[in-house]
Amino acid sequence: MRLHVSACGGREVGGAIVYATAVPFNQFGIPPEQQTGADGWVTLRMDRLGGFPAADNQSLLVMFVRARKGGESVLAGISTRRLISFRLSRSARAAAQTVTSAPRVVGSARAATACPAGNGPMNINQVTPPARLQVDRFQVSPSPIPRSTGALTVGFRVTACGGRPVAGALVYVTAVPYNQFAIPPEQQTGGDGIAILRMDRLSGFPAAKNQSLLVMFVRARKGGEPVLAGISTRRLISFRLAK
Repeated sequence: MRLHVSACGGREVGGAIVYATAVPFNQFGIPPEQQTGADGWVTLRMDRLGGFPAADNQSLLVMFVRARKGGESVLAGISTRRLISFRLSRSARAAAQTVTSAPRVVGSARAATACPAGNGPMNINQVTPPARLQVDRFQVSPSPIPRSTGALTVGFRVTACGGRPVAGALVYVTAVPYNQFAIPPEQQTGGDGIAILRMDRLSGFPAAKNQSLLVMFVRARKGGEPVLAGISTRRLISFRLAK
C-alpha cells in the first residue's frame, strides 16, 4: 500500500512517520511504521491474516491511517488520522494479497501551540490552529455491549490545549465496519466538552460470529472548517462486547 503525506496546501512532507491497520483487526498484519521519502510517499506491506475477509458479504476493506512527526504524541502535535477504504473483488476475498493504492493523507505542518489564557473550559471559537482538538474520554451504554442490544448511547469528551473542555465542537461517529449501527447526526459538545450520540442497531451487527470488540471511528471538528484540516481530530476507539 502506498500513501502520500502532504501539508501547507499539498506540499510533500518527507520524514513523516506513517502507520496503517485494517479495521476490524486481524485481517492483515500491522506493518512497522515507515517514514515518507522526500517526495512524501511511503510504501507499506500488509500480509494477510486469518481474519480476512471479516464477513462473508464484505465488499470494502477499511483501513485506519495515521501520519505523525517523530517525538510528538500520536494524538497531538501535527499528527493526522483518517479512515480509507478499498473495494474488494470476488477473487480478493479468497486470495492472499498485498493491498496497493495511493490515497492521500493531508496533514498540518505548523508546529507551535497557540491557546487562550486560562485553564478552564473553552468555546470552540477560541481554538485556532495550530492548536488541535482531542477526543480524550469516551464511554458506551450498555457496557459491555450485549449482542442483543437494539441501540447504543455513546459519549465523547473533546478537549484542547492540555485537557481543557471545548464547548461547541461537532462530533461524528460511525461503527467500523459499516452497517452495524446507524450513523447519527453530528452533535455539539456542551460546556463540559461532552457530546452524547444514539446509534440504532442495523442488520450487520455483529459483523462476525467471533467478534469481541465494537470498533468506532470518531471525529471532532470546528464548524465551517474542512474535516481533514483546521483543528479537527480523528481516532479509533473500541468497546468490549458481552460474551
